[in-house]
Formats: sequence, C-alpha cells, structure tokens
Amino acid sequence: NQNMNTGTINAQAAGGACTGTFQVSVDGFATCLGGTVAFPTQTTANFTTAVGFCVDTQYTMQVKILNTVQSTNSVPMTATYSSSNTFTTQQALMRGGITAGSEVRALAISCNTLFVGGSFSQVTGAQTRNNLMAIDLTTGNLLGGSFGPPTFDTNGAVNALAIDGTQLVVGGSFTMAGGSPRTNLAAFNPTGTVTAWSPSTDAAVSALAVNTGTIYVGGAFAVAGGMSRKLVAAFASGTNAPNAFNASITGTGVVSAIGISGTTAILGGTFTGGTVGGNTRSYLAAVDAGTGSGTAFAAWCSSSPTFPVTSIVTFGGNVYFGGAFGGSACGIAFNYFGAISASSGGGAIGFANGVGTGAGNQVNTLSISPTNLYVGGQFSGAGAFVASVRNFGGATNLTGNLASWDPNFGSQVLTLANVGSSVFAGGMFSLVNGGTAASKIAIVDAMTGTLRP
Repeated sequence: NQNMNTGTINAQAAGGACTGTFQVSVDGFATCLGGTVAFPTQTTANFTTAVGFCVDTQYTMQVKILNTVQSTNSVPMTATYSSSNTFTTQQALMRGGITAGSEVRALAISCNTLFVGGSFSQVTGAQTRNNLMAIDLTTGNLLGGSFGPPTFDTNGAVNALAIDGTQLVVGGSFTMAGGSPRTNLAAFNPTGTVTAWSPSTDAAVSALAVNTGTIYVGGAFAVAGGMSRKLVAAFASGTNAPNAFNASITGTGVVSAIGISGTTAILGGTFTGGTVGGNTRSYLAAVDAGTGSGTAFAAWCSSSPTFPVTSIVTFGGNVYFGGAFGGSACGIAFNYFGAISASSGGGAIGFANGVGTGAGNQVNTLSISPTNLYVGGQFSGAGAFVASVRNFGGATNLTGNLASWDPNFGSQVLTLANVGSSVFAGGMFSLVNGGTAASKIAIVDAMTGTLRP
C-alpha cells in the first residue's frame, strides 16, 4: 500500500540455501528457488524462477518477504510476510510412436523429459532413432538435435533406463553408445551427449536402479567394470570400477529386476540352483546394500517364488514384485504379483492373495504411485486380472484390490512409468482402448486408462 524502496528487495539468483529479503520455496524453506525480481511499478514486484517446474506435479509455493523491506519513506514492514498456495502443473503430453522396430522395453522420466529405450530404428515422421529417444513432455514432441543420432543412440537393444541426478543411465546389449565405444552400459548428459562413464560388462544388462549416488546393475554378466561380479554389481556414480557390493550369486540365470529400500537391495530374475549372499535362493532375494557386503538376509522370503521374478518396485517400506510365478511366492498364494515388507520379507502388509487375486499370466512390469500399483504383462481376457477383464494392463490399490484403470492394450506391455495424472506404457502393442492405434508406446490417464489425444 506504499511505494517500495526496490533497493531493499532482493532474491537469490540460483537455487539453494535461502538468502535475500524476497524468498520463494517449494520445500518449506529448506531451500529456495533462484530467480529474478522485476518492478513494473513501485507497488508491484514480479518474480521469475530461474528453473522451470516439472509437468504433472503438485507444488506448494511458499513466499516470504522479510521485514527489512522498506518503503521509499524508509518505513519497514511491520512483520515478515508469508503466504502459501498449492497448484498443479500441466498434464504431460506425448505424441508419436514407433514406426520401425519390434518393441519399447524401458521408460524413464526426468522432470519434463521422457526417455524411451528398446529395439527400434524409426519413430513418427520417419525420423531415425536407434534404440533411444527423448520426448519433451511439455509439448509431447520428439526432441531432436543432440537427442538424435549419432550423439544419442546405441547400436543394440536398450533393456533398462534409470535417472542418476541429471544423467540418464542406459543398460542393454550394445557395443557403441553416442558414437563412443560402450559395452552394455552407458550414461548421457542432460544435453544428450555420452559421458565418460564406461564400465563394460561381458554380457547383457537387464536391470538398473539408482540410490543416493550408487548405480545398481543386473544382467547375465560374470564380469562388470573389469572385476568378478556375477549377475549384479554396483558402481559409485561416474566410477568405472564396481564398489565393494557383491551378492556372490553362485547359480545360473539373470538378474532382471532390482529394487532398493533403505539399505536393502531386492533382486529378482531367473537365477536358480545356487546361493545369493550366502543363502540358497531362487528368483527373489534381498541383500544388504548398506555395508557394501551384499550379504543376504537369512529370513527374508525364505520360501522362494516358484518361477522367475521380472519386475520390482519399492514404496513406503514395502516391495512389490511381479513375474511368472503362479500361486506361490514367499510362502503366500500370490498369483503373478504380490507385495511384502521390504525389511522383513514377510506378508504382514495385507496385500491381497489367494483365489481371485493377482493376474492370470506373467507380469512383465510394475509402476507405482501413492495410490495405485500399475501392472503390465501377458494376461488378457475374462478373469485375467483380479477376477476381472483386463487386457495386458491393469491396476490395484496398494493393498492389491482392483482399481478402475483399464487401458485395454492389444498386446504385451513390457514397461510402465507414471507421473501425476499420466501413465506411460511401452511394449509390443499397436492398439489401446480396444481399437485406437498406438504403436509400441502410449500415454493414458492414470485413473481411467483412456488414451490421451
């Protein structure tokens, strides 16, 4: 209500610890956003953030103006001003599909970019993309320039993607990435160029997980980063040699899924006929990731699933897992997917099990939100998913009860990722919602499964 002394109003240019007399935060002032303040009039101030917001995300925006701010008459504010408002950013957008290639195998979201990996060579508009592509979620359009070949691609299939800070980690079966020699593992900068990280493996990589600066890698290999690491290894970000983590797997098979919960690493796959971390385990095991030893937890799911585990996600202290097991996992009647405590390996969380629960055929992939578990796989038809009709995709709440999500895919779903009101699916399908064309990749509503235009 008075003209401001604009010299007493300042905001920090870069995000970090809160400074200045004008502060804007989305985390309760643990940190503040960087930006610039402009003054259209002496009674109006505009703040423009230096970094944009992510799509499909709810933010609580808090503003604080310190009482050291003065009017042009040198009168200070009587008290520090603060306000708080909640808003949700725009829905994610995605336009396009795969026009040459067999399938989408991996998805990863980093704020406003969707990364897509698989086995393909051409995407919408006859644009060349060799097994990797990036989509701008604010426009839905394919990113070009450095996000196209030869700077952003691989010469073989991409099986797994993960986000490590601002970098994209890529695993698969290739010998070149971004025009540089990389064997089955690579990382790309936010600009789309390959980083110096180059720890090779002697066989394909099938799974990736990132936790506080550590990259966990699973696959069919026996050597990773030049050291003996059978089926699973861990690397400090940017380091080519694996760290001390060693699950000492003695059986045969592949680690095809990794989940991290606190200091526990949960491994799933086709491995059988031996030990994991010193304990006899097949298809599913948990090992200590906190000490770097890889030692197994003896009582954790001591009754192994009957068939392989293909996907693992963790949330809220629980581990959700899916695969080819029909009717038994960890001593519980789980049908192709289930959930147990990540710390104990027990079923006390009350996830639905027994007749009429789970899926009727193999689950390939899981993705989780604060309310739903999204499931994709090979199941279809009447009674195929929690005793209901679901074709290759369905969802439950976090205790295993049927949710309304029904995208009705035309063929197998191999990978899922979700953010806010959006679920992304990749796989082998060409139809969604029973008859709408969507080639190998689609974005659908997180509540209904309806394809987004």
